[in-house]
Amino acid sequence: TSIEFTDLKEREILGEMQRLPGVLRAEPHRSVPAILKYGHRSRRLAITGLSPGEKPHMLHALLDRQMRPLSLPPHGVAIAEKVAQLLHLHRGDRVRISFLGGRRRTLELPVSAIMQGYLGLSVYMDLDRLNALMGDGGAITGVDLLVDEKQRDRLNARLKSFPSISGVTMLRASQKKFRETMAENISIIRTIYVLMAVVITFGVVYNAARVNLSERGRELASLRVLGFSQKEVSFILLGELAIVVLLAIPPGWLLGLLLKWAIVHSLDNELFRVPFYILRDKFFFAAGISILAATASALVVRRKIDNLDLIEVLKTRE
Repeated sequence: TSIEFTDLKEREILGEMQRLPGVLRAEPHRSVPAILKYGHRSRRLAITGLSPGEKPHMLHALLDRQMRPLSLPPHGVAIAEKVAQLLHLHRGDRVRISFLGGRRRTLELPVSAIMQGYLGLSVYMDLDRLNALMGDGGAITGVDLLVDEKQRDRLNARLKSFPSISGVTMLRASQKKFRETMAENISIIRTIYVLMAVVITFGVVYNAARVNLSERGRELASLRVLGFSQKEVSFILLGELAIVVLLAIPPGWLLGLLLKWAIVHSLDNELFRVPFYILRDKFFFAAGISILAATASALVVRRKIDNLDLIEVLKTRE
C-alpha cells in the first residue's frame, strides 16, 4: 500500500504509520518535480527519494537490466532505461537537474545506475541526499506500507480518519485487477487469432489440394486402374502437401517473432512498456494448430480422392 500526503511531513509521522493496525513495515519516500537536461534534450518528471534503511527499499524494489535487485546509489541518481533512451544517457554521465521544489537548485549529478522499468519515467535517489539538496530537513511526501491482508479493512477504516492523506494506492489489489483484465483481454485476442489461423490454414491447404486434384486427377485415376490402393494414391497427393506444410512452419515462426517484435516496439512509449518475452512451448502450440488444421483439410480432400469416378476421369480429355 502506498500513501501520499497533501503536504510535506516530518519523518516522525513514520512511527505513527507503523502503529496502524496490520502494518508490518513502513518505508518513507519523497517526490520532487524536476527538469532533467542532457545536451539539448530535456524531460520534466519527478525524482523519488527512497530510504535504504536496513533492507534496501524492500517495498519499492529496483531492478537492473538483467532483472537483478539494484541497490540505491548513495550519490547520484538511478534512472529508468526509458529515461536513459530519451536523454541519450549512459552510466557515468552527468545530467543537469533543475529542482522545482525546495530551494529550486540546479546542479549536475552523475547517473550511478540504469534500472529496468515498465511504467512511467522513473528517477530515484537517496532520500537523505534529496532532503539535503532541498534544505528542508527530513521531509517526506508519502509512505509505503507492508500490510497484513487479514487486517486490511481495519487499516482502511483508520486511514479514512487522516485528513492529511491525499491518496491511497493498494498495489496488490491494483496488480490483481490489472492481471485479471489483461488475462481476459489476451484470452479473447488469442482465441480470435487461433480461429483465424485455423481458417486460413484449412483454406490454403484445401485450395492447394483441390487444385492439384483437378490438375492430376487423370494421373491418379490411372494409378488406381494400374492397381494402386486408395491410401497409396492419397499419399502421393497429400504427402506433397504435408511436406510443404512442415517446411512452412519455421518461416512462420520467424514471421511470428517479427510480428511480436513490431507489436512490442509499437507499445514502447513514455507511459508504459511491454517486455519482449518468448515461451518455447508457444512455438509448438502454433505448429500444432497449423498441423491439425492442415490434417482436417487433408481428410476432406482424401474423401474426394477415394470417391474418384475412374471411368469418368479417364474419359476426360487433357
